[in-house]
Amino acid sequence: MFMEQKINRSHAGYVKSLVYADKPQTFDHLEDNIHRVIADIWPQMLEKVIENWTSRLDYIRASRCSRMPEIIFKM
Repeated sequence: MFMEQKINRSHAGYVKSLVYADKPQTFDHLEDNIHRVIADIWPQMLEKVIENWTSRLDYIRASRCSRMPEIIFKM
């Protein structure tokens, strides 16, 4: 469950944009969109998010918490 929460938080912007794409007008419509979008997230995408997040943590540890020069998204 803990890892699922971290994954969901890291996808928050992506998921939100898809959930609200058709501008749901009712709570039931919103809830249906949430279920549909989360069910459509590919396992490979989640693996890439975890790999990217892990590599960022490794960089921060190695650089003693200095800023990252740029953000690179690997897909």
